[in-house]
Amino acid sequence: MGIDDELYEKLKNLDTNTVPVQDQVSAFYHGLKGTYEFASKKMVPLLEKVTCSNRKHVCIRHIYFCMYCWLGSLTQLNKRSNHGAIASCLRTMFEHYLDIKLLARGTIQKGPDKYESFPRIQRFTTAVRSVNLANRHSIPLNTIAARLAMSVNAEEKDHVTKLVTNLWGKTRKGKANWPKHWSGMNLSERAAAVDKACVRMYLDIVYPCNLYVHSDPTGYAGKDADFFRERLEAWQPRHPALGCQSRF
Repeated sequence: MGIDDELYEKLKNLDTNTVPVQDQVSAFYHGLKGTYEFASKKMVPLLEKVTCSNRKHVCIRHIYFCMYCWLGSLTQLNKRSNHGAIASCLRTMFEHYLDIKLLARGTIQKGPDKYESFPRIQRFTTAVRSVNLANRHSIPLNTIAARLAMSVNAEEKDHVTKLVTNLWGKTRKGKANWPKHWSGMNLSERAAAVDKACVRMYLDIVYPCNLYVHSDPTGYAGKDADFFRERLEAWQPRHPALGCQSRF
């Protein structure tokens, strides 16, 4: 169901500072659910039927489907105890959003080539690190690592190195410029490459979300057991893990 023009203008010009935080959160949540339902019923069926001959469009569609999955996860996270998972989803979706913008605008030279080639490069570098770590500590490789290790051979190394050199060039020392992201830029650089609005989004999203995505104690510093009692609704107040009043 849509909204009329008068209501739209009222909502568009609404001073959100006058709206209670709980109401803001509720509005965002129901907006997310509405977006997910629209994508499920309209966008995904449409995109599944479309045959893309343009490689850039294929890449963008792939990212859209990834965002659709993350959005589905967000619609299931409706408790204060879900704040860490929500932060992770939000940061990831922001990165996907930037990827779509960079590809759609043609900001990155040979963008589709880099996007499609990066997974092979990432698998190879991950395999090398896994094998080296396992050998250094004399640890047998598990199933996943063993599969990755199969790509650590001279032929694959030569192929991937040439791929990196052709697409991302060389460093000042003349070595292959191995990328950490398909664009060759870090997250803040990607935001700046899109526009100032994305830099603002970066400042609003990434730093706060990092406090709850990473495992360091910064996001929870100074919080006592009552803080966690409020957020872990499923836990009993007398749960032994929360029985002490110690602080970080």
